[in-house]
Amino acid sequence: MEATFEALEWKDIVTGVSASGDVFADARGVWRCEDGACEHRPWRGGDVGRQALPCAASNDDNSAISPAGTRVVQVCDGKLVITTLATGEVVRRKLPFPELDDLEVDESGVVTVVHEHSVARVTAKGLQGPFALEVPKDAITPANFASLYAASGPWLAYTHGAYEKEVAWRASTSAPTEVALGGGALFNGEHMWVSLMTSGYVRMTESGPVAVAGRIGAGLPGYGLLLSVLPWGADGLIAQYEEAALLVDRELNTRRQLHTPNAKGDYGTIGSDPSGAWLFFVHSDGKIAVAAL
Repeated sequence: MEATFEALEWKDIVTGVSASGDVFADARGVWRCEDGACEHRPWRGGDVGRQALPCAASNDDNSAISPAGTRVVQVCDGKLVITTLATGEVVRRKLPFPELDDLEVDESGVVTVVHEHSVARVTAKGLQGPFALEVPKDAITPANFASLYAASGPWLAYTHGAYEKEVAWRASTSAPTEVALGGGALFNGEHMWVSLMTSGYVRMTESGPVAVAGRIGAGLPGYGLLLSVLPWGADGLIAQYEEAALLVDRELNTRRQLHTPNAKGDYGTIGSDPSGAWLFFVHSDGKIAVAAL
């Protein structure tokens, strides 16, 4: 029997900041941040919220948003600047590196930062690290190293580009613990899955990898190629294809199959609120649509 794909009731919303800003969700609605300000639109309509940010400009290397959309971290004036969006509280902490290649922030304001082949974690109690890491070579261009990215929670950092030689590092009370992954890492907050190339998927636990029942295919017949894999709710993932999306649980079993609201060839990006009850879709022109599940 052919699978049925749901057509959700997508509703366009209007934001007053630039259409090129970062878009993310918290429990109450959708945020868009750009040029030193964030604007909030509730899921079901209502008053628009606005929160100023201390740093005017940001890019992917010097700003990050916590998984549940409660905090934004920026880099300016030689400091890590962490803003709590609900209250406007701002905390400034010292940068452990002269410049950054990547960073992540969690809901408690803990920031993990990467520079070249080193990682450090900045907390309210002080600095953990920096720790020098042994990064594997890039699988396509062995003269170069794989890329190193910051993580959160039990994970400090992970690599991308080494294929079956990908590794990650767990946080510990002393030096980080290296963990061989064997494939590319996928994240939803502190939860990690690994795609073992042609050998399926595993979920990474404290005791090691655990096989999962489902999988995410590289293509979806009739709906195009896999574009991205993004967080869904607290512990699931969204597999976004060219004209559809699959919502999968922690075992990678498909729970919902949805048509996405984009026109053919205009892919955009899909996202979820922390509970997984709402979705948002950012079109390539910056317009935003939301839908309840």
